[in-house]
Amino acid sequence: MHSYEEVQKTTTEFRDKAADFLDTDYDNFQTDLNFLKSYCDNNPIIQEILKPIRKNGFDFDSWYEKATKERGMVGSADGTLPKKELDAYTVIYIMLWAENAKDLILNYGHSSMYCKKFNDQIRKVNKKIISRFIRYIIRQLEEKAKSLKPKPKNPASQIIKNYGQANIANNSSNVNQTLSINQNDYEPLLEQLRSVIKESQLNKAEKEQELEKVAMIQEEISKEDPEPSRIRMLVDWLPNIAAATKLGKEIIELIS
Repeated sequence: MHSYEEVQKTTTEFRDKAADFLDTDYDNFQTDLNFLKSYCDNNPIIQEILKPIRKNGFDFDSWYEKATKERGMVGSADGTLPKKELDAYTVIYIMLWAENAKDLILNYGHSSMYCKKFNDQIRKVNKKIISRFIRYIIRQLEEKAKSLKPKPKNPASQIIKNYGQANIANNSSNVNQTLSINQNDYEPLLEQLRSVIKESQLNKAEKEQELEKVAMIQEEISKEDPEPSRIRMLVDWLPNIAAATKLGKEIIELIS
């Protein structure tokens, strides 16, 4: 059994490695991928998460052949992931852990995503496909952390929550604020963020994906026990648009 502190440490370290890889380019691809894979291969907590994926017997070769088979023009292949989530995570895992991972990803981006430049191929595959695998691992880590989170040592402690504000009050009448998330503070920022994305130069599919991230941020904020680390992660994954970056910083400041 792993401790709460170990899972939290793993979550932070994995998120850093994953963020570097999701933001990588052609020149740094192999270095960033090596760091990510090495960390996963040597971390027992992540190995537990990956175990059912590694044991899944999905036919990667057949899927990849179909996903990269072009129909007359660049980007015309059907790169749709398998229907079952476990199968989808399996093909992503195999693609990343293959010795020729860079070639597999470049070919996939070229064949199914209308990308001709290497950096565009990597960026788009990471954004649309690899990010799903990363998000799955982080979600699993968060669930582990929640199940291991220590309960208050003082039995007289009472958690008082009021629309996102949480304080711990004990018998000595000292009140220490542990969490302060007022949803009303976030709504205008999230609405502005949606407008920025809708009015941006992103294509329709990219806009839909970014709006999904905003919805995930709002969902996390609305939870009874929101995770600030998850909100920060989602903000980090927002598009590289000046206005969106500024709004993201304002969101982070509210939970800091």
